[in-house]
Amino acid sequence: MASSLSNVKKALFLTFLLSFVVLSGCFPSKDSGSDTDAIPKVVVTVSDDAPSGQAPSGDQVPVAPVVEPSVPAPVQVQAPSAPIPTPVLEPAQQADPEPELQPYQPVAAPSAQQADPRFQPITSSDPQSFLGISEIDVRRTSRDKGELKKMTLIVRNVGDYAFSPIVYMTFKHGVLGGRTEPTIIEQRFDLPKIEPGMKFVETYPVAISFHDIDDEKTISLRIQEKYVSPPYDFDKFTMTFVPRDEFKTQDISWT
Repeated sequence: MASSLSNVKKALFLTFLLSFVVLSGCFPSKDSGSDTDAIPKVVVTVSDDAPSGQAPSGDQVPVAPVVEPSVPAPVQVQAPSAPIPTPVLEPAQQADPEPELQPYQPVAAPSAQQADPRFQPITSSDPQSFLGISEIDVRRTSRDKGELKKMTLIVRNVGDYAFSPIVYMTFKHGVLGGRTEPTIIEQRFDLPKIEPGMKFVETYPVAISFHDIDDEKTISLRIQEKYVSPPYDFDKFTMTFVPRDEFKTQDISWT
């Protein structure tokens, strides 16, 4: 009985002693240094030379890399462009209205007579007659002889329809060709068709010689229509001149 009690006391004493030792380890004394020195330290080394996916060796503990959250770039909102203002025209700058379309009016092409300088319109200063002579070219060939070299003839159409005229010129008294005695000389001129209200002006060579430059000379004209039968003279014209009067300002011409 006494030995059993002694064993129980020993067991309690050992239990108490073990508990004290355990508690002493959990509460280190103040003289054993700072609390941080008693806690084991873990040092983690991250090296760029370690192969990808290989865990650190030794006491290194793999640490998951810290991924910074990506911040989206700020979106620049473009301000809406202002509408282009429509220019307001002043009253003086207003665009002209489109002209009204006018009906097409064909322009008549100029006739052959309008393009020919020999054809001219009859003016108010022209006489209302068909025939006329505007100029003669008379030359002295010797002391008592001369020559009618050229004559400018005028034929006016003062009628109501176009016609083709024939003009006959008669000279008293002249010498023509190899003749020596003066005689009545007649020449014929066929003219183109003349429209109403137009006149035909043309200079013709005549080359009629004459004697007696002091005597008056006469040029007579008569006109007929080419396509009328029987022919008849429907107008006449007469011009007289004295050759010496025409020679006053001229030198003797031997040609």
